[in-house]
Amino acid sequence: MEFMKNKFIALCTLTILMGLTACANFDNSEFTQTQTHGITNLMLHEPFYLYEIDLSLDKHRQADAIFLLDDGSMIFIRTGSNHEVGSYRHIYRYFLESGTYIDIGRFYRFAVSTGRYALLDNIIYFYATVGDANNHMLINVLFGIDLENNKLIHVAEDTISDPIVNTFSIGDRLISLKIRAEGEVGISYLEIFDPKTNLTEIVSKACFDATTREGIIYLLHTIDDNNWTYVLYQIALSGSDAWRSLIRVYDENFDFKKYINMSEVEQNITGYFSNNFRVFGDFVYIYTFTSFPMNSLIGRIDENGSLYAIHEGHLSLVDNFSADNIQLFFWRLSNILVLLDTDTGILHQTTIPLDNGYRIMNIIANGDIAFVTAVSADFNSNRYFFTRFR
Repeated sequence: MEFMKNKFIALCTLTILMGLTACANFDNSEFTQTQTHGITNLMLHEPFYLYEIDLSLDKHRQADAIFLLDDGSMIFIRTGSNHEVGSYRHIYRYFLESGTYIDIGRFYRFAVSTGRYALLDNIIYFYATVGDANNHMLINVLFGIDLENNKLIHVAEDTISDPIVNTFSIGDRLISLKIRAEGEVGISYLEIFDPKTNLTEIVSKACFDATTREGIIYLLHTIDDNNWTYVLYQIALSGSDAWRSLIRVYDENFDFKKYINMSEVEQNITGYFSNNFRVFGDFVYIYTFTSFPMNSLIGRIDENGSLYAIHEGHLSLVDNFSADNIQLFFWRLSNILVLLDTDTGILHQTTIPLDNGYRIMNIIANGDIAFVTAVSADFNSNRYFFTRFR
């Protein structure tokens, strides 16, 4: 289906370009300064220490950390040796205190690693898109990393049309948003998967006809602290190329509860290329691959169920960060951290001490421990650090 093919090509291209375009024209005036008192000084150790670790087995093979674990270890993916590049990705478990590695396994015929990772019963579940034996078809595979036995397991696979699949744990099951093509019709749906029984259940579905330009597309989903499911979606407006954006909310039993109106913010932030969506309390975060006029939204839901913006710009959320009434963000390709006080809705800014022209490429967290990937100004080398927040 031409619609889905164009979406896939654009997503792959924008993934590569995202890191090069996401930090343009930073304006300090956007944020509340907290130089002497307030959240920044209360949250961060003084002085702020970054502890550098070595994740590169040689200078040509960089690491991409994907999950930070409570026991002082993390999982990272690394490109293979020169003859393997483009075909394989190796998965390692790195122990922070000892500096030792465990080789967990590798992907064959790797195409793209996708979406959000979920931890359930000591197994990390994630999707990756790989080629078939003849590289004629892309297959979306659900992998698991067994943390007890330190091995990679093949859980399930599907020949869906969209390579970007996010998955979350909800109770003892996984919930994922998938898109498949049937002719000129794109079908997007929420799928529940039980790893114990390997049974699946579709709990919500939408259809979009590319020929008539009628229907609905589910873009992203997320789970809040109460196990409620939020679905960001778009409705094609008949007779035009315009879309209306909404958020649909389900409770823990997948019963529909409400809609969230996005009319105040949809023109600037939503579209096919949204790739991160989170809800924390009455705050919403959306990130897209596009860079202009902006690619991130931090919004708040008012008493009427409408979403309004408290900040639109280029901020990336630090996933799995946990602190009382705080959400942590960073400005990619800078040394700037931004903290949202969810009691007041105020943003506070601070910096981390990167030297020699290195800048933040990514940050992941688990609780109050954060892992920072920094990139050099010429993009030729990475450095890796971890730190702890109060």
